[in-house]
Amino acid sequence: MKLPTLVPYGNDQLVNIWVTGIEMCHGCNSQLLAHRGPGRFHPVSKVLYKEFLDLLDDDTRTRAEQSQMVMVDARGPSEAKPSSDQMVPCHVGTHPVILQQVLDHRGSIEAIGHQLKTHWPMRVMGSGQGPIGILVYGKSGKHRSVAWASLLNVFLLSLGYRVCLGLSTMNQEGTCDMAQCPECQEPLTHSVMNQAIVGLSMVGHTDADQ
Repeated sequence: MKLPTLVPYGNDQLVNIWVTGIEMCHGCNSQLLAHRGPGRFHPVSKVLYKEFLDLLDDDTRTRAEQSQMVMVDARGPSEAKPSSDQMVPCHVGTHPVILQQVLDHRGSIEAIGHQLKTHWPMRVMGSGQGPIGILVYGKSGKHRSVAWASLLNVFLLSLGYRVCLGLSTMNQEGTCDMAQCPECQEPLTHSVMNQAIVGLSMVGHTDADQ
């Protein structure tokens, strides 16, 4: 299946990116926790979205409700995800090791890119209207979801979108204080940025298209 190529709708097109975790969602039971699917609003994401809005301050909630929301499941296919012992559990997903680990799993790049391109609003209204929202969610809202939110930020900036990356909604329980951690505050390297941009750009294109 050839997926659409994302193109910017003018420099005024705003994309808001947020993160959350299923474990933060009281309404997601163990049966729903296991659900992985390409649907834009399957049972997990419906409950997650509602509870995510309840966590926000008034201004952020208004921005989220006014956005054309795209739900992105950062858990990815189970065979492609990094195992828990490969992660750096005391850090969040902006840590260089975690960023590289999620990028090194080709199946994860394909899963994220497929969701983004499948559900991207293709009829975005004109300049200054209809912002797009992306809610990236994982199991805990600490590692893969934060990593992919950061990588999607780079990808969309490369296409000319205005992007507002909001990591204040991530779950930092049991992790470092990101604001005080020099490792998690490190800027993304050119290698990581290029890998994310090229990998996500190529999702949905066959060799004949390249």
